[in-house]
Amino acid sequence: MMKTREELEAQFLNGEKFYMMVNDISISNHIPYMESIMYVCDNNGIDPEDLVKLQLISPLLKCKLEEESIAAGLLKETSKLPI
Repeated sequence: MMKTREELEAQFLNGEKFYMMVNDISISNHIPYMESIMYVCDNNGIDPEDLVKLQLISPLLKCKLEEESIAAGLLKETSKLPI
């Protein structure tokens, strides 16, 4: 059963808090962010397919996932401006 946005906001508040939970698990257990996301979803009854729809993927978490995917060779590295 899918949780509503209101139920998740009561539990997580927003995408930033979700990111903090995922980040803490990733760092403390030395596991990739994707595995941490799945762990948080499993333990909180969230369907991973609903993360974007419920706006729980913060820009910072998206960046971390992108960096992880590039390092694993799953995504091509994009050009960056030398700033």
